[in-house]
Amino acid sequence: MSHSEQEEQKVGQASFRVWVQRDSFLSVVVTILSMLTAIVGYQAAMTNSRAGRIALQAQRVLNEANGELTDAGQIQVMDFNAFVAYQQDGGATGERVGMYEALFSDFLMASLAEGNNENPFTEKYEDELLATAWVCLADSDELFALGGDVRTLAERYQLVLFVYALGLAFAAWASLAKGRERLRFNFIMLALLFLLVGLVVYGQVWWQGLGTDTNFVSECLATLLGE
Repeated sequence: MSHSEQEEQKVGQASFRVWVQRDSFLSVVVTILSMLTAIVGYQAAMTNSRAGRIALQAQRVLNEANGELTDAGQIQVMDFNAFVAYQQDGGATGERVGMYEALFSDFLMASLAEGNNENPFTEKYEDELLATAWVCLADSDELFALGGDVRTLAERYQLVLFVYALGLAFAAWASLAKGRERLRFNFIMLALLFLLVGLVVYGQVWWQGLGTDTNFVSECLATLLGE
């Protein structure tokens, strides 16, 4: 590189340093960082709130599943006791049949209607008896997993918020270092660095958020409560 080219490079670098250290440029950097901090802070709060709602719904569905399992267990015990009494009564006839059938659940009646008179407590009987409970358990698993994904997304928004906050801190120090050009320039460059890093991470988090479907409809709640 010739001497003239070196001089031109030095002049260009000096002009860049002067331009970067202008108050107008620093004001633009602070404005951009402040706006992005506010936007990301709002998104982090909304995402965290959404994760909390999903976790509550998951717990609610899990409670419904436990309730269904308990009810199914009670129905099975009552069916078993009623069927044993029915067998001990010699199968019963006439009006006594109706008395026993009134004690049988719909699941037991369906199994008997299929010809399972000796042992109506088949695998199909248990599957139908526990069908709603299994649906609720599956829904709760999906909701807990979804809540974890959304919580992770909220934490990544917090990371972006932290990066932008560091950028604002360095921009603030740059505004206080007017009489020290080298220090002011370094602080401004650090603020720009954190701005760029924040934009990259924010883009990744935003893209991840697009792939996270939070509109989960619980078949369990729809079946039991009509929601």
